[in-house]
Amino acid sequence: MNLRVLPEEVLLARLPVHQYRAWSRAWGETTRALFQGSSPSTESIEVFARLTGTPVDRVAQARASSERLEAMLALLAPEWARRALEHDGRCHVSKLPGEMMGVELPVDEEGLRHWLLRLKQREQALNGFVTQDIQLLSQLQVALEHARSQQSVLITGETGTGKGALAKAIHVMSGRKNFVPINCTAIPAGLIESELFGSKRGAFTGAQDKPGLVAEAENGTLFLDEVGDLASEVQPKLLRMLREREYRSVGDTQPHHTQARFIAATNASLFHSVAEGRFREDLLQRLSACHIELPPLRNRPGDILLIAEHVLKEQKHSGALTEPVRTLMNRYDWMGNVAELADAMRYAAVASQGEPIRIAHLPDILVAQAYPPAGTASQIILTAQVLSSGDTSELQDTFPEALDAVLQEASASPPPVTNNQEVDELVAAFVQLAFLWPGNTAPLTPVALEKALDQLRTVSLLAELRQQLSTGNFPRAVTDSVHSRLNAELQDVKGPPLLGMAIQVLMQLLGSDEPNDRSALLEWALKFQKVVPLIVHVAQAIQRNTRDEPPPVTALTVRPAKEMHFTRVPGTSDWLDKRNHPVVERAIRRAEGVKQRAGELLQIRSTAHVTKVIREHGLEQLCTDLTQARRAGRRTAKGGDRK
Repeated sequence: MNLRVLPEEVLLARLPVHQYRAWSRAWGETTRALFQGSSPSTESIEVFARLTGTPVDRVAQARASSERLEAMLALLAPEWARRALEHDGRCHVSKLPGEMMGVELPVDEEGLRHWLLRLKQREQALNGFVTQDIQLLSQLQVALEHARSQQSVLITGETGTGKGALAKAIHVMSGRKNFVPINCTAIPAGLIESELFGSKRGAFTGAQDKPGLVAEAENGTLFLDEVGDLASEVQPKLLRMLREREYRSVGDTQPHHTQARFIAATNASLFHSVAEGRFREDLLQRLSACHIELPPLRNRPGDILLIAEHVLKEQKHSGALTEPVRTLMNRYDWMGNVAELADAMRYAAVASQGEPIRIAHLPDILVAQAYPPAGTASQIILTAQVLSSGDTSELQDTFPEALDAVLQEASASPPPVTNNQEVDELVAAFVQLAFLWPGNTAPLTPVALEKALDQLRTVSLLAELRQQLSTGNFPRAVTDSVHSRLNAELQDVKGPPLLGMAIQVLMQLLGSDEPNDRSALLEWALKFQKVVPLIVHVAQAIQRNTRDEPPPVTALTVRPAKEMHFTRVPGTSDWLDKRNHPVVERAIRRAEGVKQRAGELLQIRSTAHVTKVIREHGLEQLCTDLTQARRAGRRTAKGGDRK
């Protein structure tokens, strides 16, 4: 087989841009170190082995037999191709013209994380960022690379992600003099210009000769926090200063030159602000010569407990978190990000008085929002952890017995299927239809219907419980036990043929990692709900015409869908996630364009956050159109009444 190692750029087809950029930097630095001299260092060989997931001895052997990188890669290509054919997710091959096989450079995520962590540790200024997340580490790599340049830096991210801390770290790494921060929101629009550029005596009432913050930041760093709220009349003057490196004080005719370095930060989307005409596009381009985006904490689940333990140690606390506390913290959305997490841990450190932190020591809002609904798989696991963990952070040997006891109690009264009202009503209608379908011999009785629904609920609960246990840090025996229960329950299911189909749909729904599967089913449920009564009536008519005797019980009528809250697409933890766009749009249409009502349907408490969600999804025009249509309808109705 003719093999050819493909250029590293092909990795962009399957790697996020931030991960590809970080890996490319690591690859370039490592391969240069490998071929700098006749005998490469042991460290460079080990790093190459980590980045590609290749055994160290194999890398050392290939390097000893090669004088150039291309020759070394050619020696390693057969092994990488073999690993790809054995379904090693780090290796990929593709067919090329002329009976050639292309071999991609393998990317080992753990090896890249290790390299990024070592790069971060070289700079003490970055020690405040506790993380093992590749996306954040790659952004810190960008900050480190550009720290000593003259370029402006734009840092974006939600409130509490550490934008100010990163700006200060970039300043420290740059070696510049003063760090001068200014909050563009806190200063009134009429004063921001004089605060930035200074003023001359007599320029306005009460004006004195005063140097501005730009002058104070000379040869240092001027940090423009919340730059998205900068007054529109100041934006062209800031643009001129960034472009020409000169400015004029208020009331002065002489220009002043500056060598200050500018770092800006915002939690708003400046690109949307540009589209809405609230921020200048050319100013955005100047500010974002280097753009660093800090990911929210909910996208870094592996960092939550790391940061929590770090904050507790700063508070001179033992740092012990009980297992139920760890579960709740991983379930919480952390809309305030790292800042909210740090505040919660400081609160818990005081409340626990040095003891291991239990649920009672956490802030009330955290427990209220993160505690799972009663009867769900998450609540069963959490209750078992509470019963077995005591005051330690280790999972006790009593967990299997505790889980078994809680599950026995929950099975006596199974919760609704998937704990979602729309899906529950769909399943109930599906089961009714299954009993009434032509050719089914099982009569529809209240007892049979209730038994079928109970079986579905039990299957649903066990399937979701198995999925959560298999993805967490739980004993293998526990997962196997739940799996055996589920198989036994499936074998015991009795009912008409369509009932089995309903179970298959639910199993696929609960076992899928694709959030679109759940979203698609909910869309289907809304449509299906409207036509089920008609189908049931048709089935009854067919039964009456094909049987000598009518069925013993008529179909239970399907209740119309009640007003209900909308739930996020599984796999997302915030309404701002683009995958939630269809759900947000449905809520707005249900609310007829009333933003506050849409927020209630989405269970968003903050009016400002509702507005932000609608704006981020580009649905403001839909709200306006629906509101106008509703008002027009009212006017038409009133006109008809007058006539």
